[in-house]
Amino acid sequence: MATTLEAGHRAPRRAWRRILRVLSFGASLMLVGLAGFVLGERHEAIRESALPVLGTAPSYSMTNQLGETVSSRVFAGKVQLVAFLFPYCTTMCPLVAAHLANLETLGLRPAGMAEKVAIISFDIDPEHTGPPQMRAFLKQYGWDPETTTGNTSPPTPPQCVAS
Repeated sequence: MATTLEAGHRAPRRAWRRILRVLSFGASLMLVGLAGFVLGERHEAIRESALPVLGTAPSYSMTNQLGETVSSRVFAGKVQLVAFLFPYCTTMCPLVAAHLANLETLGLRPAGMAEKVAIISFDIDPEHTGPPQMRAFLKQYGWDPETTTGNTSPPTPPQCVAS
């Protein structure tokens, strides 16, 4: 008789445990769903916010490392990565030039983005250097002189690109 009574008490306990497990599982699913909804809304809000337009870059026409005149119109519709370098720099310019060359060859080309991004360098000492020096400098650090633009003559006035 004792075994039947014990078995009778265990059955309702098992039923309650099963109900608690189902309720716990359901509550967990609801919490995960709510968290996903909240995070999704945050992500959507971040994606919809655009960067502010601070101004329009001035147009310019300069001489590149091949001795050709290049207009800023050539880069219209592209993301422009701009660096200010000069061929005889021995501190940061070689490091910047090498990093940008690696970005182009190891990042942009394999990703199929090379046509959408223009890497442009401005020579900050055009009075003492020209296209041959800029071409040699860019090539030394891995830039392809045919696809990368290294401008050697300053726009007029020089502050218009930097402002």
